[in-house]
Amino acid sequence: LVKVVPMASVDQQVFTVYVGTSPKRARSNRLAVVGGVFLVAMAAVAVLSTQGHHRSTVMTTKATRASTRLSDLTLASRILAAAPKSSSQQMYAMLQQWQDKQVSEDNVRSQMLAVFPKGINTMLQESSSKVCEKKDEIIGKLSSLLEKLTADAIARNLTDAKSFEEKKESLQAWLEEESSFRLEAEKAKEAEQGASYARVQYEKWKASYQDAKQRVEQLEKSYPKELASIAAERALIKEIIVLLDTFESQPTDQAKQTGKSNTLMQIKAKLSKLQQWAQQSNSAVKIQGIKSLEQKLASFTETSAVRTLLQDMLKELDTREQVVKKVEDEAKAEMNSHFDKLVHYEKDVVDLSNAADKAKEVSAQTDMEREKLNGLKKNSAESYEDEHDEYETVAPPAERAIYILQVIIEKIRSFCAAPSASA
Repeated sequence: LVKVVPMASVDQQVFTVYVGTSPKRARSNRLAVVGGVFLVAMAAVAVLSTQGHHRSTVMTTKATRASTRLSDLTLASRILAAAPKSSSQQMYAMLQQWQDKQVSEDNVRSQMLAVFPKGINTMLQESSSKVCEKKDEIIGKLSSLLEKLTADAIARNLTDAKSFEEKKESLQAWLEEESSFRLEAEKAKEAEQGASYARVQYEKWKASYQDAKQRVEQLEKSYPKELASIAAERALIKEIIVLLDTFESQPTDQAKQTGKSNTLMQIKAKLSKLQQWAQQSNSAVKIQGIKSLEQKLASFTETSAVRTLLQDMLKELDTREQVVKKVEDEAKAEMNSHFDKLVHYEKDVVDLSNAADKAKEVSAQTDMEREKLNGLKKNSAESYEDEHDEYETVAPPAERAIYILQVIIEKIRSFCAAPSASA
């Protein structure tokens, strides 16, 4: 963007070309250029002053390089010489040639300054008759030329801004796809880890379930026999108690006292059978209890003690039966619990494996799209760099040309309006 800084006189006015130093700043510069140049185009016929907007640091000073001073002065003299007789198209071609020469000879990437020396007044005085007589025609040509250069500047800035937007959009598209790719890759990783954990748990609970199942099967084989044995013992003890009741109800006689009564013999026989079962089960407690019964039964006066021992034996059988059933129920509950865990982790293995496969599939598709967008991102970035390099090369001399035209128009107006020029 060109900004005019008033100096001691119009001849000493200095203009500065701002060149952005980063994509964001360059974009801001270009937008400012578009707005500023558009205002210049609208006000060029009526006023000289132009206003520019810029947020970066601006260095305003007089140009000291003789080559730049000479180049700008040469262009101004050519325009003044050609304006009375040349068409706008011819002067436009002349300006294009001058701009091409500036691009080829100067490092226009650096900040550039252009200064109009006072000698321009001399050129106007030498050709005052031609210039002032055709003032309106010349100013019309120069204004038409200024509008064309301004339109070129606007198009150039819009092209540069569009290239930057394409670069930014392609970068944004790639970033979004990159994010999707990493998300799906992370999903696949988490699902694989979850499936691996579920597989380990499945194998653990499978082994535990098999152990519990074998235990239940063993209990189902052994416990019915044990329960049957308990039931038989209970029935035998109850028979002994009934015989004991009968024995106690019998009158005291010689047979009873000698221990030869039939009832007593039946009791002893059943106790012997009970002792035999105890020996088969290798239960020392039972064997000792039955011996105690026999000893007490030898004394006919201790039948109540015998009854108490028999009832205690019935209670012990009840306890054993409850324990057997409880152990069996707990074993089955444990087996069922382990089976539920087995089913749970089996389902997890299937679900998480499927999720991992799905995430991998999506990740692969996303990766292809990501690589495609990465290529577009690189291409758009390279295109923008090439376009912007050209912009920074071409724009400064073009903007200098715009300023030169603005100053010439104002010089002609000021010079021809002076009394000396009218005379």
